[in-house]
Amino acid sequence: MKKILLPLSLLASLLIGCAGSGSVPGTTAVQTNLNILMQEKREMEAQDKQALVEVGEGIAGREQIALNKADMQARAAVARRMKARTQQLLKDFYEEAGEQKTEHHEEVTIQVTDEMTSGATVVKSLTEMTKDGSYKVTVLMTVNANVFEKMMKALNASDEVANKVRARAERGYAEAEAHFEAYNNK
Repeated sequence: MKKILLPLSLLASLLIGCAGSGSVPGTTAVQTNLNILMQEKREMEAQDKQALVEVGEGIAGREQIALNKADMQARAAVARRMKARTQQLLKDFYEEAGEQKTEHHEEVTIQVTDEMTSGATVVKSLTEMTKDGSYKVTVLMTVNANVFEKMMKALNASDEVANKVRARAERGYAEAEAHFEAYNNK
């Protein structure tokens, strides 16, 4: 009898140990949604190196509010990435052009970045209920690959405008100086 009970108990403990759900302890479907979208983000970025893809999460008692929070979080992440991509360009520009022109350049960068983040699109959204009954929404947001190129064109256009303004100002100062000279010589 002992020969039969010992192998049966070992077999039973083995079956019980292997019969779990296979999930990592402490993980939930909500965390899995984040992992799914993070994986999709990595795949999209691998396919297109210029793509701007971000994930955002929001938790609220109402689903729409949770979605809005997730959307805002993803847009903020897109804006941070845009700022990081343009930061080196601004530093190089500052060294070449000086502080006055850089301030104008940064203002245009902020304006264009704001416009770009408003053009970001949620391409996938996953919603789950948390244990306390709140909604947790996870979104995958992307910006069209051509948008960064458009931003750079806008920045270059702003440089041209700044150069024209500077040239007009220099001409105006030169004319004013000529008039002052003429007045002083009378």
